[in-house]
Amino acid sequence: MIKRIAMWLKWHRRAGLLLAPVIVMLALTGVMINHSQSWGWYEKPVYSSLLRVLYGIPPLTVSRGFAVPERGWVTQSGDDVRLEQTTLLHCPLPLAGALGWSQGMVLLCDGQLHLYTRDGELIETMSDLPASQEVGLSADGALLLAGRGTVWLLDDSRWEWQSLSVDNAVGAQWAMWQSLPAADSQRLSQSIPLPGISRERVLLDLHSGRLFGDWGVWLVDLSAILMVFLALSGSLTWALRRWRKRSRTS
Repeated sequence: MIKRIAMWLKWHRRAGLLLAPVIVMLALTGVMINHSQSWGWYEKPVYSSLLRVLYGIPPLTVSRGFAVPERGWVTQSGDDVRLEQTTLLHCPLPLAGALGWSQGMVLLCDGQLHLYTRDGELIETMSDLPASQEVGLSADGALLLAGRGTVWLLDDSRWEWQSLSVDNAVGAQWAMWQSLPAADSQRLSQSIPLPGISRERVLLDLHSGRLFGDWGVWLVDLSAILMVFLALSGSLTWALRRWRKRSRTS
């Protein structure tokens, strides 16, 4: 009987030591998952080259953008349109244009014109535009739209669009994609969040082992089996000791 108890204790201790790191990881990630909604982690982006490799995401690069004077570069990565490192909006189509205007900034995306402050705060979104292929500025700084061979000018006193002939738009400056300098491309590429990956997603994948592929899932499954063994071996050891104590007293 003593040898049997000693054997169970030995394997119980070994399994406990082997499982200790996994149990700590599962406990910590479980607690954080319970609070991830209140912390807003379900929408917090993730920036990590290591996690990019673990998820098998190819290197993310930004090679072109729209230069907005005194504000920086407006770039697009996937659906995310950003001013430098700040996400401005989600655009399912390629960004049609971005430029500085009237102490602020305008972005043309998916048939809508988005007006922003100098600091990147959204002021207004204009839909039902007369044209939505290009955005630019006239020689005197008025906002222009172009499409289907027609140019439209925004009368900001009445907030109405007026059609212009192409000849009247001579000298206009249209927003154009530009290649980023190498230093800016590297800097902005490093700040691209992993597409479709939030902090909550990382926690869930770490907790389940999916973050490390099939091997991670099997490791968590094996750990669960060993936890069952710990519970059974601990209970059995306690029962054997209690039975042995009773047999001595009887």
